[in-house]
Formats: sequence, C-alpha cells, structure tokens
Amino acid sequence: MKRCATQGVRVLVALVSAGCQTGLPTELLVDDTTPEVAAVRPPPLSGGTLLVTRDGRTAVVSDPERDRVVVVDIATGTPHHVELHEADEPGRAVEGADGKVYVALRRGNAVVEIDVAGASSGSRRDVCSGPRGIAFDGSKAEIVVACASGELVTLAADAALTEVRRVIVAPDLRDVVVRPDGLLVTHFRSAQITKIDAEGAVLRASVPAAELADDGDVIRKPHVAWRALALPDGEVAMVHQTALSQMVDLEVPVEGDDTGMKTSAYAGECDQDLVHAELSIFDAQLEPRQVGAGSFIGLHLPIDLALREDGDRAVVIDPAANKVELVDLTAAPGQGCFSVDNAEELEGWSGTPIAAAFAGTDILVQTREPATLELFHGGKAVRTIVLGGDSRADTGFDLFHNTSAMNNTSGLACASCHPEGRDDGHVWTFSGEGLRRTQSLSGTLDGTAPFHWGGNLSSLGALMDEVSARRMGGVLQSEERVDALESWLLALEPLRAATSPDQDEEAIDRGRVLFESTTVGCSSCHSGAAFTNNETTTVGHGEALQVPSLVGVGMRGPFMHDGCAPTLIDRFDPACGGDEHGDTSGLDAAELEDLVAYMMSL
Repeated sequence: MKRCATQGVRVLVALVSAGCQTGLPTELLVDDTTPEVAAVRPPPLSGGTLLVTRDGRTAVVSDPERDRVVVVDIATGTPHHVELHEADEPGRAVEGADGKVYVALRRGNAVVEIDVAGASSGSRRDVCSGPRGIAFDGSKAEIVVACASGELVTLAADAALTEVRRVIVAPDLRDVVVRPDGLLVTHFRSAQITKIDAEGAVLRASVPAAELADDGDVIRKPHVAWRALALPDGEVAMVHQTALSQMVDLEVPVEGDDTGMKTSAYAGECDQDLVHAELSIFDAQLEPRQVGAGSFIGLHLPIDLALREDGDRAVVIDPAANKVELVDLTAAPGQGCFSVDNAEELEGWSGTPIAAAFAGTDILVQTREPATLELFHGGKAVRTIVLGGDSRADTGFDLFHNTSAMNNTSGLACASCHPEGRDDGHVWTFSGEGLRRTQSLSGTLDGTAPFHWGGNLSSLGALMDEVSARRMGGVLQSEERVDALESWLLALEPLRAATSPDQDEEAIDRGRVLFESTTVGCSSCHSGAAFTNNETTTVGHGEALQVPSLVGVGMRGPFMHDGCAPTLIDRFDPACGGDEHGDTSGLDAAELEDLVAYMMSL
C-alpha cells in the first residue's frame, strides 16, 4: 500500500486525497512512534507463570522473557533469581513435596526442579516438545506433564526425575489435573476437557456450552482454553474464549460513540464481537456450566486464571485490555451479554498484567515491563515487589498483544485469534468471502507473501492496514512499527505433533516419496523451505486460494480453508479437496497413512 508522508507521533492524513487507494476510511491516524526492539525478543504470552506455595509464604515466578525463575519471600518482598538456560521459556509450575517446585520449560522441552528454600535449580529432565501443563500426584509422588506435541509424560519425583510413563493423547494438550478417579487434560484451541486412564485411553470428553439462539442456531462457540484449575470439590474451572459463529459483516464501517468505544467489522455491540472471554465450571461428570452470565465485559484475551483456596473466588487476567477481574464463582448462571454483576475490576499496577495467584485472601498479580509482583489486599494494591532484570520492551510484541499499542479501543488483539502466535482453530464466516479458517502465524510467514486465503494482501503492512485498522478499528502503523511486528513474528517457532512410538522412519520416507511424486503432485504447489509456491490457485473449490505453508501442519487441525477436514486423513476425502488438490484417488489406505506420516513430520 502507498503510504502518505507523516509528521509527529499521530498525524491525521487524508489518504484518498493523497492518492492512497486503500478501501479504508478517508481519514485515519497513523502511529509513527519510534519502535522499540528488545535485545532478546519476548515469547508470546501464555499465562500460568505464577505460583504461591501451599504455606502462602513464597511466590515462585516464571519469567519466560528472561529465562529465569524468581523465588520471592512475600513477607519481605525479597526476590532470589534462579537462572536457567537461554531460550528455556519457563512456564507453568507445580509444588511437590519437601520444598520442591517443578517448572515446565516450554522451549527448553524439559522439566526442572527448583529448591524453594535454597532458591536454586536441581534435576532437569527432557520430556517432550512444548511442555505446557504440569501437575503433582501426591499419592504416587509423580509429576504429570501435558505437552503441546500431544504426549502425556509421567515422571517420578526422585533425584533423577525418572520417566515412568509416556502416552500420546492428541496434539495441542494444555493443562493437566490429577483426580483420584483419573487424569483430566485440556486441549488448547478446542477448549475440550478429556478424562483419560493411565494408558491415555479417553474415558469421557466435554467442552463448554455453546451460546444458542432461540431457534437453536449456534451464536458463539467455545474455543481456546487458556487455563484450567481444580476446585476443592473435584470440579474444574476453565477460563476460555468464545468465537462468533454467525456471519461477520466485513463492510461495517469503523465508528465511535461518546464513550470512546468503537464498532467495526470485528467488534460491535454485545454478541457481534468476534471473541469473548468466559469462565466455565465442569462438575465431576464433566458437565459444564457458566459462571454468572457468561462473558466478561471488555475481556478478549483471558490468558490466566487463579482460584482462592475455598473455591469461591477467582481472578481472570487480560493483558490485551490491561484488566484484572475478581470473580464470584458462586454466582448463578444468568442470561444476557456483558453482564458482570459477579465481577469486580482490580486497579493499581504498573506494566501489563500477565499472571495471578492467591496468597490466602490476598492477590498477587505478575506484570511485565517492568517485571513486578503487585500485592492486593482487600481489593486494593498495597505493595509492589520489583523483580528486576533487563528491559524486554518490544513494539512488535506489544502490537500483537495489547490493544493500546494499536490504539484500538475495540478490545481485540492479534493474539485473540492467534493465541501464542499460532491460530485458534476456528472457521469464520465472512461476508463476500465465505468460510475462512484462521491461519497460523508460527513458522509460516517468512517468504510466503501474499497473505490471507485469497492472496490479496501483498505484505504484512497491507495485512495490518486491512485487519488491524479497518476490521479491528485501530490506527495505521508506520512502516518501522510494522517491521518491528514482522521481525517479532518471524522469530516464532512452529510446533510439531508427536509421532507414535510404533511409527517407523520408513513410513515417513515412503510418504515423502509419494508427496514428491509427479503422479500425486503435492510438491508441485507445496515446495521449498516453507512448502508453498506462494501462488493463488483454484483447487476444486470454485475460487482461487493462496497455497498455505505446510510447516507444522500436523498441529493445525481442522484443515483446509473451510475446515472440512478434522484430521489430515480426512483431507483426502473426495468431498474435502478432491483430485484437483493433488491426485490421491489412486492411493490405498496404507499409502495415505504414509503420506500423512510424512506431513506430520514437516
């Protein structure tokens, strides 16, 4: 897109009169504030990085941006730093026995033991690709780790963290909860919660309730389970998002009201917002119910949840809107949109809130930039504990996660639909376009322009103008600020699904031969390092579509632009792709399995 010359920090420009044919409103603000780029780029926000020990005396803080764990004496506010390996990205933590805490290292692909009293690290064990959830089974003295790759790994809480068991459940696992009657695991993008036995067999599965219209049509569908925690009575609380299932009108103009709130294609009144935050509780049989009236006003990125010991109160964190909500879990389910009679907003911190925990009835909130712990007593901020460390201020990170960085009062952030830089797995219905599955941003952008399924956006700058400004109601960003976002996105690494222990390398090799054969024809479009030729072509759907990258494709179900394939093997159903999308009709079942094995390895 042609950009008009600007002066100052935010300048009113007449785009059309200056010859900028954009399809955007004729006058928009441009943010040309000088961007900041951190020496070490911060990873996407994931939540769950704060633990208070059972005695209420110590906070154990995972700092994924500085690859450290900070052990804090809450009474004195004294922080003790435990340095980890570069790019470990510490995440969830769980308290074991004898003063030990175990931390999942999301990029380090390991679990590390932390001695709380000595503020030092101990045993370390490689576990899987992307360990996310972690729980402690006191009855067996075992640590259970849920992995993004789909594995559930059990370790003994001994000196060597000896591996006890490894099973593959499904890609995209998130949290794990230990109950006397079995294990519960959550699935990140689908918001499914699953009860499994020791061998990984599914005993029961459930998802939060969808929001239905009077005629039974689905208005909003649950997805993206950010955090799930056990309640004292055996129930489980889950904070998650809901996504609009009805048509999104892309022609809605950006308009503001007297309160400063904007309506736009992606954010409107009540049920027309693309994404809401919601808190659901699952009973012992995994039957779901909403807390209060459901959606929280102004929350669109609920990355963390904390529960008070008695199970009556919870805290929900939204870094996009810089909000912390104290929620009454005893509130009866209600009706209506944006009803928050059961929630109270906490105030009084600096930086962006990214995690929370209860210390008795007090609340601790972890912030980034600056890295602090904020102590709340009686709902008021009473003390700031400075954690210290080098700055990680980064404009690209901020543009992705925070609405104020985009000057976007609609409440949505890029991360609302691209959690952790990936995708939400949702299939949207857009006016004039039809069905469009959210595309992943992790490991799939470099050298793959033009963007969007229609291939109509030539660069990330064009995408930001169309999506961030026109559809989300933000302001235009200068080329330098877009560059900061692009370099941050290009640093994201794709996740890959685990392969079954009985999956031999020969199957992958056979699949590669099929993929590259001229008869099947996959590599005629999916070629090069990114497995795409960047072309927009027709493959039997009646419209031209951009050839997507297949890097990390095994983690991206459902597949195809319209989500017609829940699994990769379903992609080869004639009703979902057909022979115009590679000639696979002549392959038998075994050959299709080999082809899928190869694609899962990409």
